[in-house]
Amino acid sequence: MKTKTYPPVYFIAGFFLIIASYFIFPGINFVPFPVNFIGLFVLILGFMLVSQAYNLFKRYQTPHDFSKSSSLIKEGVFKYSRNPMYLGMTLILLGLGICFENIISLSISLIFFLIIHFVFVPVEEEMLSTIFKESYLEYKHKVRKWI
Repeated sequence: MKTKTYPPVYFIAGFFLIIASYFIFPGINFVPFPVNFIGLFVLILGFMLVSQAYNLFKRYQTPHDFSKSSSLIKEGVFKYSRNPMYLGMTLILLGLGICFENIISLSISLIFFLIIHFVFVPVEEEMLSTIFKESYLEYKHKVRKWI
């Protein structure tokens, strides 16, 4: 199954939906102040994961389009997760949802994760196993999909 949209499109949409839901549905804000600031920690962790994964893509000069991958990255954050960039995006949305105190915000981060998990990751794993063959299967066996 080839998708025509890309995960960052869903991430950006989720980001703005979370912010909008805070203002549109203020009556369902449930995370009390100052507990909602825990979301900042989650958000920062997400940004760190995304930036480290992005920097590794740059260092290995491999594109984000998995069908054109030139390197199988197995170091850094990729030693612990096969999908650190998606995990980081999910954490950013989750952290933002916690900061904005809204149940809809938290739901959006869950929906983003489910879309990534069931729509994008299987397609990308298939492409990577075709490109890198045994090397990817070995990596897949050693490193968990998420954490």
